[in-house]
Amino acid sequence: MTNVPVNTAVVIDLETTGFGCFSHILQIAALGQNKSFCRYVLPKKQIHPEAQEVHGLSFNEDEGRLYLNGQPVDAVNIRQALSEFLEFLGDEAVTLFAHNCKLFDAPVLFNAMEACAMLAEFERKVTGFVDTLPLFRAIYPGLSSYSQKSLYEHFFHESYAAHEAMSDVTALKRLLDLGFQPTADGTARVTSTPKFLQTISSYIVTYPNEDSYENHEEYENAFGDDFEDGDDDGSDEEIPPPSPSPQLRNVPVNAAVVIDLETTGLAMTSHILQIAALGQRKSFCRYVLPKKQIHPEAESVHGLSFDEHEGRLYLNDQPVDAVNIRQALSEFLEFVGDDPVVLFAHNCKWFDALVLFNAMEACGLLAEFESKVTGFVDTVPLFKAVCPGLDSYKQSALYDHFFRESYAAHEAMSDVRALKRLLDLRCVTRDAICLHSFGLDYVHQVVRRRRETYRNLQSWKPMIKARSVSLNMAKRAAKSGLRVHHLRLAYRRHGLTGVYLVLQQRTADGTARVTCTPKFLEQISSYIVTYPNEDRFENHDEYQNTFGDDFEDGGDGSYEG
Repeated sequence: MTNVPVNTAVVIDLETTGFGCFSHILQIAALGQNKSFCRYVLPKKQIHPEAQEVHGLSFNEDEGRLYLNGQPVDAVNIRQALSEFLEFLGDEAVTLFAHNCKLFDAPVLFNAMEACAMLAEFERKVTGFVDTLPLFRAIYPGLSSYSQKSLYEHFFHESYAAHEAMSDVTALKRLLDLGFQPTADGTARVTSTPKFLQTISSYIVTYPNEDSYENHEEYENAFGDDFEDGDDDGSDEEIPPPSPSPQLRNVPVNAAVVIDLETTGLAMTSHILQIAALGQRKSFCRYVLPKKQIHPEAESVHGLSFDEHEGRLYLNDQPVDAVNIRQALSEFLEFVGDDPVVLFAHNCKWFDALVLFNAMEACGLLAEFESKVTGFVDTVPLFKAVCPGLDSYKQSALYDHFFRESYAAHEAMSDVRALKRLLDLRCVTRDAICLHSFGLDYVHQVVRRRRETYRNLQSWKPMIKARSVSLNMAKRAAKSGLRVHHLRLAYRRHGLTGVYLVLQQRTADGTARVTCTPKFLEQISSYIVTYPNEDRFENHDEYQNTFGDDFEDGGDGSYEG
C-alpha cells in the first residue's frame, strides 16, 4: 500500500446485497464540495437476509422493483448508476473517503466498475481511497468502538439513520469536519489505494492462459457464476475448520514382533525393498522387487539396487532372491500368525508404520493386517525416556553406547536383531513400553492427513511460484485443511476481513491456523485480491498419482490405488 495525494475529497457509501467484495450495489451515495449524489440500483443477485436486515432494502423479482423498508424506490441498472456517479465526480481527480473501504467499499466499487467496462474512466477520475476506520483509530486512540455509528454518537451525542447510504455519507462528512487535515506533503495519514487494474492487467499479460479471466460486458456475468441468481458465493460450501491433530492412544502390548524396513526412499510412499522381523523364537526376511526407482541417497545407505532390464535386485552388487510386494506382505502376515501382536521399530511413528500401512492398503491386505496387528511401539522416544541425556538416539549409536561394538546397520535383518538386543536391556520396562505404544487408528489418521495435506498443497503451488507464500507456510495451511479455494470463498463473502480471519483462526493448541504476521497476511491477501479466479491445476483421483509418481499403475505385485 502506498500513500497518494489527497485531491478533491468525495465521501461515499454503498449498500449492497451481501458482505463480500463481489456483492452487488443496491445504493450508492456521495457527498462532495457543495454537491451530493444518490442512486438506488436494481440488483442481479439475491439480497442476503442479514444484509437486508441491516439496510432494509429488498427486491421483488416478479415486479422488478426495489423497496426500502417496504416502500418502493426509484432504481436504475448498475451501468446507469455508475455512469451517473462518474459524471457526478467531474473531470478533476478526486480521492474517495469511506468507512472500512479498504476491505469492502473499494473492492466492491472496483469490481462493479470493471464488470461494466468503466474501469479506465474510473481510474482517470479517482486517484485512490482514504479508509476512515484506521484514520480515526490513529487520530483518536483508545475509543471503545470505531464503527461509524459509535464515532458519531461519541462526538455529537446523538444518533442518525445508519446504513442508509445518504445518511452515512452525511454523517461521515460531519465526522471528517472535526479537524482532519492532510499531512504537510498533501497525503492522507492512512490511505488505501488498491490499484487493482495495474496488478490484474500485469497478471493477464504475464499469464494470459492461466485463469481464463474474462471481462464480460454484462455485470451479472462479470465473475463467472458470482453474479448469477441464487447461491452464487458457494454459501452451501463450508470453509473447513482447522484439521485436528491425530489422536494417539496407547494399546496393550502382548506378543511383540521387532521389524525393520529398507525402502526406495524416505517418504511415506516409498516402496519396500526388504522387510525383516523377529518374534519369539522365529524370524522373517524377504527382499522385494520395487515398482519405483530407488533414490540414490537411499541406495548409498542400504546398498540395495535394482536392474530394470534384468528385473533383479542387488545387495552391494550381489543378486538376491526377491519377490513382488504382495507375496512378501502375504508371507509376512502368515509369519505374524493369528494372535494379535504389537510391532516394534526404531522411528516407526514417522516412517515404518506409515510405509507398511501404505503398502498393506495398496495391496488390499489392510483388513488382514488390522486383524493381526494391534499397534506399534516407536523405540526412539522409548529410549529417550528410559535413557535420557545421550548424545544420539540413532539405533547404531545406542548399540555402540550399550555394547561397545557395532553391527551391520541398515540391513533389515541385522537391524531387528540389534534392536531386539537393545529392548532386552533392564532399563526398558514394560510400563515404559506401554507408554510409547500407539494403535493402528493413529497410523490411519496420520496417513489420511498426509494425503489430504498433499492434495491441499497442490492448490498453493501458483501462490508459491508467485512468491506470495513460502513453501513451509503453504504446508502449514494445507495441513490445517485449507486450499486456496477456501480463501477465495472467504474473500467473496467477507472481503479481505474474511481472508484475514481464516488465516488467523485459532487452532486447538491456541496457535494461528496459518499466520498472524501482518507482512504474510498482506502477501497472501494481495494474491487473492489480484487473482480472484481459481487457479488451474490437475487434481488426479488415481491414488498412484496422489503423491506424484510414487505409485505405478500395474497388476499383481504393484502398489496400487
